[in-house]
Amino acid sequence: MAFNPSAGINRIPNAPVGTTEIGNYNLTLNFFDFEDGLIAGRFCKVMGPDSILSNLDGTATPYNFDGTATSSIVGVALREVINPAEDGDLITKANNPEGAQACIKGIVVVSAKSGVVPRLWDHIYVDNTDVGDYGKATVIPGPQDIAINAVFVADMGSNKWKIAIL
Repeated sequence: MAFNPSAGINRIPNAPVGTTEIGNYNLTLNFFDFEDGLIAGRFCKVMGPDSILSNLDGTATPYNFDGTATSSIVGVALREVINPAEDGDLITKANNPEGAQACIKGIVVVSAKSGVVPRLWDHIYVDNTDVGDYGKATVIPGPQDIAINAVFVADMGSNKWKIAIL
């Protein structure tokens, strides 16, 4: 039997950004403290000693987790699938009083920069350079973009990609 890299990957063809596939190995964390207006489907960071889940904001070094930096990339902000309460792609404290979730490992649908065409297994970077695209996935790194241990798996259309966070 030949290997089919997309078998089982596109089971939910119109999945919105910020969703994971049921049945795949995904590791998610819940954060009771999170930035009001967290954007589902984008990479996010943990800020400060209180571990507040936040949107990326162009901070020059949000990925140093050695105690010297003030924040660290944590994963992709997830929408609440069972009880959707987002305002578009925004996760708010009023609609999610139980906290916000981030996928830190597994297969997830993310927002991608427009005009970027990846190939299967291309390495993923997180946009931290362009204001409107903070937290979006790309395969062409900019000056402050961040290399992530993730690969491109499938194009979901409309600037949505399915990626595997390794």
